[in-house]
Amino acid sequence: MARLQVLRLPATPADPAPFMLVLDEVNELELDFTSSEHADVMRGLKDGVGARFVLATTATVDVA
Repeated sequence: MARLQVLRLPATPADPAPFMLVLDEVNELELDFTSSEHADVMRGLKDGVGARFVLATTATVDVA
């Protein structure tokens, strides 16, 4: 099952609380990484929560 983590990024005067969403351990059957529809979903997620970036990967990523 995929995990959702938040990685805080360095603050700037223009953006005092930037962050990145990390979706790891994603099953390739759950998310087609080549699909433009899934890219639109990820972009909507990013914009909807105010993240700078969204990283989705099948690998395990430990956010510190």
